[in-house]
Amino acid sequence: MKYFEIITQIDKEFFNYDNALQIIEDDYPENQLPTDQYGERKQRLQKTRRDLEAKVTKFFATLDGEIKKLRLKQPHFNENLQLQKREIFPEYFIFGRINISHDLLKEKNIPRVIKFPLSTAQYSYNETNLAFIYQYILRVLQISPLNKLDFILIDPKTIGKSFNFLRPILNNNFIYNQKILTVTDEIDEAIKLLSSYLENILQKQLSGYKNWKDYNRDSKNALLPLKVLVINGYPNQFSSEALLHLDRIIE
Repeated sequence: MKYFEIITQIDKEFFNYDNALQIIEDDYPENQLPTDQYGERKQRLQKTRRDLEAKVTKFFATLDGEIKKLRLKQPHFNENLQLQKREIFPEYFIFGRINISHDLLKEKNIPRVIKFPLSTAQYSYNETNLAFIYQYILRVLQISPLNKLDFILIDPKTIGKSFNFLRPILNNNFIYNQKILTVTDEIDEAIKLLSSYLENILQKQLSGYKNWKDYNRDSKNALLPLKVLVINGYPNQFSSEALLHLDRIIE
């Protein structure tokens, strides 16, 4: 993906610049220079800086163009989340921001692009980080085929209040018609069903494939759904059996 290629090139230019500075310092030790070499040292430093600025400015201009293309399909969130019809899951998605900085340049904050879906489970013990989870849920809704998206939302801690921001979507019978689970019996059944489902597709559909993503890339007319499990309040209301199945799911 060109986005990653450009960021790699920018990082490479910063690395080359720092190496060039070190070479100049070795060639012209500032505390040991005769007077006539100070001008040479200054000229080389200025040229090295100008070269870096020219190259990086060009890369950032290209990067801005790539980000604009991405934003056409994954725009900024606003008060009303716009759901669009999608036929396939994306290869990448915009999630968060990254900071690019160097001593010589004004720092830039750009959208962070990562592979979709997330490769590992995300967790936090700090409730202030729930916004991170909310952003992920909203982005998944924005970029996924709606009929291939299945949320399992578990919230024994606040009895469903943590997911109030999703209520208008969850109440849409055509798309989701899903309930937020809060008590032991519901949680046990949902976790057991998810564990059984994963075991089944691993032995059947995903046999011969590296993962869910590779299968869907080759089976655009028979996509496997994306299962999104979100838990707030673990391990409240989780039975020992549910914990066992959850452990298998995470593995």
